[in-house]
Amino acid sequence: MTMNMRLLLPVLGITGLFSIALAGSALAGGGWPPAPGTYRMTDTSASADLVGPPTTVCGLKGCGPGPSDFAFVTVDRGLHTFKPRGDMPLVQQSGTMLNLFLETVSGTSVAGCWIIADGDFTIAADLSSASLSTTVPGQSNCPGTPLAVSSTNVVTGKGGGGGGGGGPITLNLSWNYKGVVSHARDDGMLTCGSFTTVAGQDSDHASAVSQGQITGASASLTSDFASIDDSSSNQVVKGAPVDACF
Repeated sequence: MTMNMRLLLPVLGITGLFSIALAGSALAGGGWPPAPGTYRMTDTSASADLVGPPTTVCGLKGCGPGPSDFAFVTVDRGLHTFKPRGDMPLVQQSGTMLNLFLETVSGTSVAGCWIIADGDFTIAADLSSASLSTTVPGQSNCPGTPLAVSSTNVVTGKGGGGGGGGGPITLNLSWNYKGVVSHARDDGMLTCGSFTTVAGQDSDHASAVSQGQITGASASLTSDFASIDDSSSNQVVKGAPVDACF
């Protein structure tokens, strides 16, 4: 049975409203300020810090546990922002994005970003489980480096850029939540002159365990540090702000 913990958070401030407004304007194909209208955004994701079984290392004083394969995986379905190489403008597109960092004791190293088919990543409506089954090329197919866009339009790195080369990489991973889903609700309104934006965001989070196989790893990987997340936001924008509002 899913238990919902209600988290009471402060009313959404200007920063939070701007963040939602920026994303909404991107969906409309424009910049800041967002054009008047009604916007809705959704995002679902899962992440995991995965490790393999430890190797055995022997020395003069006997044998003991050695290093393990390690991987960090995030899968995110929603609106993404990328920075192409050179002076090209930012690219925004909706879809399912995979970020993978893999280091193995045999010397395999992969760090990259891929856009995968939506059907390769499934997530239960109640966040009780999620699964990833996909094969990606050795080289990244993202249009640039994934970025996190702040409420003030400042962009920072979010994940891997280009892939590490080599052959295709197959990932078969599953997530199972630990029995509790937390829920947060943010609401807020900003008015300045004739400009008004009303926004609300719902966020659900489930701590999870994860396990599965990744090409290059010597054995199955497991994680006690994984999560499944889902969020949705609604925003209504009326009027247009003047510079003095900011």
